[in-house]
Amino acid sequence: MAGDRKEGACADDACGCGCRSADAGADLGMGREARCGEGDGGAATCAEAPDGSGQDGRAADLAARLRESEGRCEELMERLQRMAAEFENHRKRGEKERETLYAFATANAVREFLPVLDNLGLAASADMPGDLRVYKEGVEMVYRGFSDTLAKMGVERIATDKGFDPESHEAVMHVSDEAYGESVVVEVFKEGYRLGDKVLRHSLVKVAN
Repeated sequence: MAGDRKEGACADDACGCGCRSADAGADLGMGREARCGEGDGGAATCAEAPDGSGQDGRAADLAARLRESEGRCEELMERLQRMAAEFENHRKRGEKERETLYAFATANAVREFLPVLDNLGLAASADMPGDLRVYKEGVEMVYRGFSDTLAKMGVERIATDKGFDPESHEAVMHVSDEAYGESVVVEVFKEGYRLGDKVLRHSLVKVAN
């Protein structure tokens, strides 16, 4: 009879779920998931045992998050590489600008000293009487020291022994002389100088033929 049923047993004999009392379920090795529960509206229902779909969902979520993290890492790496390349280009531009500025400043300073060097050279090469020989030797010493200082700064005298070069020579006189070949510099009126590839002053020369 219904009054003799144990507490926890299914109240409906016609329940098709196959559930029995909590004790019977325990005797059959069933867990709570297989016991009859009361659903909405008071109808007798059974909770289904998990089938692993939750674990599959978590794995899929982790895989999606991993792909997202990998994509983020690749994006950050690309940004880092671009920043490194931009920094290297900026560093090279800075070095080139400093070199250009130094060469420009040096060239302007040296150009102002060249007339002084010319005068020293004229004084050192002038003929003087014996009593002024010591004076001339002093001028020659100053001239050599001046020339050596310019050489240490990278200033070079423009050569004229390889023929006329319009890029570094300025012809102020032409002569026809069969004793010389074509475009030969036969006389230098004023020495020319260059700093690296930059011509500070062209050599003023006389050119034959």
